[in-house]
Amino acid sequence: MAVGRGGADRRIRLGELGLQALTAFAVFEAVRILFPLLFAVRESSGSGLAVGIAFLAFLAPSLAGPLHRVAGNHAALLLAVAVLAAGRLGFTFVRPIPVWLAAVTTAAGLIALTLELRAARATPESSSAFAIGVLVGLSADTVVRGAFLSWDAAWRTGLVPTVVTLAIAAGLVAFAMVDRGEADEEPSFRYALPAALLGPFLMLQLQFVQNPAFVASGTGLALPAASALVLLGDALGIAAVIWIGTGRVSAAPRVLAAAIALGGTVTLATANGALVAVALPVTQMAAVGLLAAGLAHWLEIPTYATAWRTGLASTLGMVAFVALAFAYQIHIDVPLPVPRPAWPVLAAAALALAGARSRRVEPTPRWRALWVLPLAGLALPLTLSVTAPALCEAPGDGSPVRVLDWNLHGAVDGEGQVDPEAIARLIETQAPDVVVLQEVARGWPITGTVDMAEWLSRRLQMPYAWAPAADDQFGNVVMSRFRIEEAEVIALPYGEGPQHRSALRVVLDAGFAEPFTVIATHLQNGEHPSTNGAQIEVLLDTWGGGATTIIAGDMNVQPTQENAALFTDAGLVSAQDVTGHGSSSTARDPNFPGDRVDWIFGSSDLVFSEFSILESEASDHLPVLVTVAPA
Repeated sequence: MAVGRGGADRRIRLGELGLQALTAFAVFEAVRILFPLLFAVRESSGSGLAVGIAFLAFLAPSLAGPLHRVAGNHAALLLAVAVLAAGRLGFTFVRPIPVWLAAVTTAAGLIALTLELRAARATPESSSAFAIGVLVGLSADTVVRGAFLSWDAAWRTGLVPTVVTLAIAAGLVAFAMVDRGEADEEPSFRYALPAALLGPFLMLQLQFVQNPAFVASGTGLALPAASALVLLGDALGIAAVIWIGTGRVSAAPRVLAAAIALGGTVTLATANGALVAVALPVTQMAAVGLLAAGLAHWLEIPTYATAWRTGLASTLGMVAFVALAFAYQIHIDVPLPVPRPAWPVLAAAALALAGARSRRVEPTPRWRALWVLPLAGLALPLTLSVTAPALCEAPGDGSPVRVLDWNLHGAVDGEGQVDPEAIARLIETQAPDVVVLQEVARGWPITGTVDMAEWLSRRLQMPYAWAPAADDQFGNVVMSRFRIEEAEVIALPYGEGPQHRSALRVVLDAGFAEPFTVIATHLQNGEHPSTNGAQIEVLLDTWGGGATTIIAGDMNVQPTQENAALFTDAGLVSAQDVTGHGSSSTARDPNFPGDRVDWIFGSSDLVFSEFSILESEASDHLPVLVTVAPA
């Protein structure tokens, strides 16, 4: 297809939409691979290096201009797509995945997406089709992720992940082989500015609307149902682009879409439960419509920006993506001077301001049925819901109970690899009856947007109770093969912060004379002893001196610190100390002998035995295992 000023009557071919979809798919996946690796870099080498690598990767669209100048439109696009495909192959065949590979793959994908966006600027029809193509790719990504229960195929090994990898790489190269010609140029940067909208749009997708783990955590839905809700939003988004393309849209619908995008984003960032379920699909519908409208407004002017200026505008959007995503994430550890929801709201505001100015988007008639594609993808989550394995949930018989406690560190190991299977295998080999977990991530980008609670529950076939802490996507979990009779979330004092903390109290039918109560928690670190102490007091009040109770978790207090005595002074017994292992460390890389902040305390009517600290590289903490029985 030749692209130029006289191309108003041209139609987008399937190959172009296919390339846009596959590129968006691969870029979105590469970003989810890159973020945990950057998280590991930050912990090992400092925030400066991690932020530097991130910005280098996301500044890559600025190279679209030089590549276009040297190689021409088609060759530049083919080169970028080839590197993206090679990087995607590398994710499967290079272990562990290095941060440089993820950064280069992300950079190549962003360059390819920028060149595809520029090629899609010849007509308003192309503009709306580009927005639809991106959303089709994100929908396909949701379907594939759903098949792996939110743990990306790129992290996995085996036949099926390898087939997925080969299909993505082959599809990218095949679609990129089609020559797309050239676009006209106009030496004015303002015509290129709408290319920056892609960054804020992707930020909302990554954090909320294309994140099934976020939806599952925020609504209480099972992961397949959450994926289905995301796909419904995608279908509504494509339908919105098609609808507003039927003619000129008056001011009222444009303002309404902007208001929905802003209000929906606020709801997603602050609410939970049914409000999230309602807000998510309509927010997606508004966001996609505004993206298409913003790009179309750009194309109402019959002139086009150079590849240099398009690349710079796209880079501006990607810098906004990194800044907004990082600010939203780090706010839980480093409170910033504005409320946390302000960062995604800024992304929504950019879409709202640009999209509300446009009056017309004109998709070609042949794309009118594309809204069906996300709905077709519903077959997978529906199948997973019907075929879900039955979770073991039986009453106990009064036998001693094996309890395992572990801070998972978001399932990100020391090399930045997201590997919940390593965690599951270790737990499985120990055959515990009760598993107490901290730092369980459910949709956090820096941990790959995996739903660790749902994934482990299905993998180990153990029901779970969940308590959000730092936010609704990060907290504490108790899994048990026993029936969970009660589950209560207790908010702990915020004090000096910076993180919100919680405790989870569950009552299990273990077959003892008294109900077996487990209180799981993760307390503020010892740098704020007054906050830590206040949180311990709430834990002790929650316990209330009851029988057959354990309090387990990351207490963030060393045995030599004063707050550790608060537990024993209240009459609780430390499993590690009473079994003669007090000098052992529970840190994977201890700072000193006996470095341990992970504890299992029990009421005085319980007997601890067979205590052990297990070796694992899957987290920065080591799992603690003990057998518990009534005296």
